[in-house]
Parts: sequence; C-alpha cells; structure tokens
Amino acid sequence: MKNMILLETVEELITQKQLDTTDYLYKVYFKNEVIHFEGERCTHFEIIIDGTVSVDRINENGNQLQIGTFENYEILGGNLLFSSEPFFPMTVTAQTKTRLLVITKEAILRLCTENQVFLTELLRTIADRSLYLGDTIKRYSKKTIRENIITYLQSRYRRSKSPTIELRLTKTELAQKLGVERTSLSRELQKMKKDGIIDFDNKSITILDHDLFEL
Repeated sequence: MKNMILLETVEELITQKQLDTTDYLYKVYFKNEVIHFEGERCTHFEIIIDGTVSVDRINENGNQLQIGTFENYEILGGNLLFSSEPFFPMTVTAQTKTRLLVITKEAILRLCTENQVFLTELLRTIADRSLYLGDTIKRYSKKTIRENIITYLQSRYRRSKSPTIELRLTKTELAQKLGVERTSLSRELQKMKKDGIIDFDNKSITILDHDLFEL
C-alpha cells in the first residue's frame, strides 16, 4: 500500500535515532473511544499503525452521520496542523482498537525540510484524502431525498441496532440536517410509508423494508 511508505519512513528514522524520543509517542484507543472532539485544536500529526477510525458529524442531540473512515497507515491532522484554523471540523472515533504514532509539529517541520521522501508522501496522502472527502460530499449532495433519508436511518440503525429509530430531532431540524425543505421531507416520508418502507409517528421511525436498508 502506498500509505505504508509514510509510516515506514518515520519508523526507519526512529530506528536510526534521527527522531528524538520527545518527538513522538504511541497511543492506543479502544473501540468507540473518541480520539478527537469536534472543535478540538490539532496539535500533533498522527499515523494509524493499526485499526479503523471513523470521522463523524455529531449534532447537539447526539445524532451521528459518518462522513468517512481512516484505516491502517493513513494520517490524522495532516491538513490541519499548519492551518490558520487548526481545529477538527468533525469528531474522530476509534471504530476498532486503534494504535497511533503521534508526532510533534516541530518534528514534522524538520522531516519536511530534511527528508524529500517523507515530504512527497505526506503531500500525496493529504491530496488523496482531500479528493476522497470531496467525492463523499458530492455523493451526498447528488442523492435524492429518499436516498438521504435511507442513509440517515442506516447510520442511526448502526448505532442503536434497532429498526425503530427514536427521533431526537424535530421534522424541521431533520430537514435541515438532510439539506431539504421540511415540506419535501414530510411528503417523502409519507410516500415511503405508503410504499411499505417505513412507518412513523411524531417520536420515531420504524424500518419495515429490511432488504432495502441492508439490515
């Protein structure tokens, strides 16, 4: 894997003692443990040695929408560390037990100026990830209202493991979350109910068509 080159380069420098022990450390996070909260300042550069990390948008009511995942050899904070606004825009959570190599900002600066292989791989990794996130946003924006509703309910189901999804949002708030008008959302929910896909009341939505939702 291409991303492995970045980790191998750093670990080789550690072995050769070109990185001081104050420049880096290893951290372990367990499943469902939050690594970074939305709005938290990014102070270090992190490489995933082993595990899977989820990047989620979580609103004040606790509703979660998964934007993407990071896996072995991918980086966290690469596009934020030297930003004028170095704050995590979303919550980062360990989906599985995850081990990170955490490197100081000063060490990254030194590596970029002294090691061309590291600099090249860092720039490529950041660029590739930016393209991936851009494509993800495009996919969400091109979905129909029904597809967005299904995506939202799938995300909620993965958290609760129940086909009955408790509504912690008002219809207006849910419409804003999905980027549609409230009347359009209500109309589509009624159509989905008529089609036997879901049932709902003011407090919950129950998934009836398990095949469509891939439950």
